[in-house]
Amino acid sequence: MMRANIAALILCLAHVASASADTLREREWMHVRDVLFTALADSTYAGDRVTRWDEQPVVILIGATDEDRDYVARAIARWNRLMGDLPIRIEDVDQVNVNIGILFATSETMPAMAARHGMQADIAKRGAGYTELSVRPDHAALISVTLIKDELSGDERKATLIHELYHALGPSGHSRNFPDSVVFQTETETSTALALAHIDVKVLAFLYGYLSPGDTQAQVREAFDLHWDDLDRLIVAQ
Repeated sequence: MMRANIAALILCLAHVASASADTLREREWMHVRDVLFTALADSTYAGDRVTRWDEQPVVILIGATDEDRDYVARAIARWNRLMGDLPIRIEDVDQVNVNIGILFATSETMPAMAARHGMQADIAKRGAGYTELSVRPDHAALISVTLIKDELSGDERKATLIHELYHALGPSGHSRNFPDSVVFQTETETSTALALAHIDVKVLAFLYGYLSPGDTQAQVREAFDLHWDDLDRLIVAQ
């Protein structure tokens, strides 16, 4: 009788573990769907297809402090192992091949800066930072412009910077599924993360390892089912 009870307990625990794993996986899928298929307000990207870079992302920071540059450089050094054959590069001066611009401006000058760069948003309604991503007809990223309030300081400045830089790489939506994510957002809360969470790392590796610009949600779900679990082993190995 004792052995039967133990066997039943083990079987019950196995079912609970399996159900918990399935629940987590579906929560991860909802996060992937939300961040890859939700367009930012006023963006030229419609949100119905995967968008990402198919050429090297080249970043320029305008109005940044030395601390800003150091923080971005250290983040990019970690992120580049997830970017496949498209490592991000930072340029110190405005060169013709720059396609990601991160601009720091005061609250007063942000609207004029947005207009100068052809941004569609009503900046007065935005928060501490805003990224607008333009895409080609084939859904590959064409140019990304980010505005960040220069009044920000400390961890708030860093959290805003990493949040917007992540958007600039293609994951343009927000999600409430993982509070430690750099793109976590609800009606009353937004991310305070200073580094990518594990879910953010997986999304970036998934986006640049298994997806292509223009993929549909059905194609992404198929790739998710085939490759998502492998990403844990890949990331640990790196």
